[in-house]
Amino acid sequence: MLDETRIRLEAIHYVRGLRERWVAVPASELRQFKGVFLKGQQGIFKPAELSDPLSITSTIDSPYTDDPIEGSRVMYDFAPGADGLKRCAEAELPLIYFLQVKRKPNPEYVIFAPVYVVGWDEATQRFLIDLAEQKPGETMSAPPTTRQLTLPAIRTPESPMEIREMSKSYVVTTVQRRLYHARFRNAVLKAYRDRCAVCGLRVRALLDAAFVVADRDPQPAISVRDGIALCATHHRAFDAHILTFDDEYRIHIELPERFEAGEGERAMLLAFSGKTLELPNDEELWPAVD
Repeated sequence: MLDETRIRLEAIHYVRGLRERWVAVPASELRQFKGVFLKGQQGIFKPAELSDPLSITSTIDSPYTDDPIEGSRVMYDFAPGADGLKRCAEAELPLIYFLQVKRKPNPEYVIFAPVYVVGWDEATQRFLIDLAEQKPGETMSAPPTTRQLTLPAIRTPESPMEIREMSKSYVVTTVQRRLYHARFRNAVLKAYRDRCAVCGLRVRALLDAAFVVADRDPQPAISVRDGIALCATHHRAFDAHILTFDDEYRIHIELPERFEAGEGERAMLLAFSGKTLELPNDEELWPAVD
């Protein structure tokens, strides 16, 4: 049992490290860890080395998951491996939740770990999974139970106005923010054809969706105009106000008087001064300039 516990905890530690490097983790990073497979294509996954499931993989439009996530909890329908999830609930075993936010080819995932199954309902055949990354009983939400229970319905807002009112009525959780940022990045990079608007770099793993407006609480709908696709270097320059653009989308570079950098770094920045941003084909997706 100790070996299984170590495998589980080390796998969780590994995926938590991955998400420090990416808003949405590429599938190529999630194949194996120390020879142990971390996830299946979809659904509940138990590697051969463990007696109980290690992870759940879902998508934004999964038939097993009701979207949106409310607070820090999500409903998950019974699927192959459901008995294993019941054992995880009863033993309070930590799991990994992979939520696919970018489709194939080269899918990407938002990762929540550790997560816990806090209950299930035989009548509706659904599990209640808490993504708050705290052990049951340690979260700010209502005390969970690991036995059979009647699950509350997660209400789907019926109008944009209702969504706005809901967003004011509860504290926005880390779960929602992580999911929102991943969706925002996906939408912005898609609009910019997976390239930096300044230098044209096309390596997706090195691209960010930089906010051109104040980073707000998650909104009901994602607006691509709130962001711009930038490589890591030009994103940092933008945040530091070294790189700006005007209302004609012309790039301006203003180096501080005491800018300690070599000629290579200076050239990398100054080379784009006066050029125009590479923008989406749809003008309605161009970044806000006000």
